[in-house]
This record gives sequence, structure tokens and C-alpha cells, in this order.
Amino acid sequence: MIFIIKVTTNKEEKAVDMIADRVEKKNLNTYAVLRPHGLRGYILIESEDRESAEESVFNLPYVKGIVGKTIGYEEIKNMVEKVKLSGANVILCQKGIDDFAQYLLAKEKIYACRRVSRSDMEKMSKATGGKIVSNLSELNPFELGSADLVEEVKHGEDSLTYVRGCQNPKALTILIHGGTEHVIDEIERAIKDGLGDVACSLQSGLVVAGGGAVEIELAKRLREFGQSLSGREQLAVEEFASALEFIPSTLAENAGLDPIDVLTELKSKHDSGERNAGLNLFTNKIENVLEARIIEPLKIKTQAISSASEVAMMILRIDDVIASTGKSNNSLGKISRMPDEGMF
Repeated sequence: MIFIIKVTTNKEEKAVDMIADRVEKKNLNTYAVLRPHGLRGYILIESEDRESAEESVFNLPYVKGIVGKTIGYEEIKNMVEKVKLSGANVILCQKGIDDFAQYLLAKEKIYACRRVSRSDMEKMSKATGGKIVSNLSELNPFELGSADLVEEVKHGEDSLTYVRGCQNPKALTILIHGGTEHVIDEIERAIKDGLGDVACSLQSGLVVAGGGAVEIELAKRLREFGQSLSGREQLAVEEFASALEFIPSTLAENAGLDPIDVLTELKSKHDSGERNAGLNLFTNKIENVLEARIIEPLKIKTQAISSASEVAMMILRIDDVIASTGKSNNSLGKISRMPDEGMF
């Protein structure tokens, strides 16, 4: 049997060539020593078993030690042959690929990329249409994906593998460029929020007018409803309506506009019946946001209002508990001090 053994040497440059010369002189059953044009540090040796092969190589001059596990040449060759017969010319592996196996794959013009994360493997499967296989015996032409081009591009000190021209891709990669890490983090957060909004809209199929139009219309109708109430309930509804107006007010401040002027104009528009009137931050004007294609998912609006209401009620309950606890402690304190005051 022929075994592949990876060795470390005492001398960096010509150690492999020196080992080859000594092997030839001693007439050992060495099949080949990979020369500098292949891979340095690999020896292919013919032996009856694995232990004998390792012992023969370890006794060679300039050999410092054996790296990793000794593997059979035929075993690696058969694995490469299976990949070749499947018709694949690009291999993505979640675990490591032995250097010698990668060398044989390169000779067959098969691009091998090792230590790919599980999440990237799943995304590549969606993008190319290929299936993830756990055993090479399961590999066949029907499991393969397709792409127009796979290339490795160097960016500074990093090398990235680009997969371009996927047919009907279900996953894409967005590259973010920024001057600092803080800027990149902010851009990434904004992109994720935007993609989440789009996904939510597609799933529910329901959207509402953006730009603060919904909040102003809700505040208007709540105030109309509050007129039918009396006492503290009317005050609570009024405060709820005022809280909703913070959304368009904050939008105006972020755009560098006067929030009072914006709120006044928005209320005027909605009072005249323009319920889709909102703030267009692209033009800094109050206009029909549906016509301007400024929309938001309905689910996000309902969830925001529901969550804010629950938090407000929870805070009010906590205040009640603290207030009642404080009164009981004060009364107990007074009772406990009465005997002390009587003693003096």
C-alpha cells in the first residue's frame, strides 16, 4: 500500500530534496517525494502497514516529525475520483481538506474551498440550487448546483471567493463599505431593518402610509373619541394621542425641520380630509405619501403601539405597588417608634 505522510524538517529550504537523495541512496520502498513544484513536506511511501510506513519516514535524516494523520494514497485518490466523476468543478467543504487532496483536486482543475461555515453553506445551497451532502458516495450530477463564474478575488490581505451568475438565486451577499467600524455597523443595522420591513410586508401583504401619516390620523380620531368621555379617561386618551405625535415630530427633527411647523401643517391636512398626508424626507415636504411610495408594514405599526401600551401599563402598576408598599412601611415605622418615645 502507498501512504501519504506529511513531515516537518529541521532545515526549511532544501530539506525535501535532501530527503529524496537519501531515500534513493538507501533504496527504500519510497514511491515518490513531492518536489518543490508540488507540495513540500509530503512523502509518498510504499509499505505493508501504516506503522511501518511512519517508522521508515521518521528514521530519515532531516525529518523532525510527522504532522497529522497518515492517510492512504488510494483512499485520497478514490475520493478525488468520485468528485471528478460527479462532474463537479467546485467543492465547498465545511471541514478541512487535506493539502495533498487539494493538490490532486487542483490537478483535475477542481476548485476546493475548505472550512466554510454552516450558515454560508446553507446560503450557497439556496443561491446555486445545489444540495449539501454528508457523504461522497451520495454525490451525483443531480445534487450539483450551477453558477456562471466562481473566482477568488484578493482584497488587501483577505481573499474572497465570489460566486456569480447563479440561476434563480434564493440568497445574495451584500458588501458594505464604510470609513469606520461604527459607520459599517450603522449601515448594517439599517439594511437589516429595511430587509425585515420588506419581508414583513411580503408575508402579511398589508401596508399603511408612512411618514407619520398613520400616527397623525390616529391622534386625530382618538381626540374625537375623547370628546365622548369625561374625567380622567378623557385626559388619558388625550395623552395617548399626544404620544403618537412624537413619531412625526421626531422625523421632522431628524430631517432638520421645525417640528412645530410640520405638526401644524400635518394636522391641517388631515383635518381637511387628506388622511394619507405625511412627511416626505426626500423632498422635506408634506404630501400624499402613498403616491410617493412611502409605506410601512401594518404589523410593525400595530406591534409598536401594542408594546408601548403594555409597557406604560406595567410602569403604572409598578408605581402603584411602590406607593402602597411605602405607605405600609411608614405606618409600621410609626407604630414601632411609639414605645421608644414613651420611655423617654
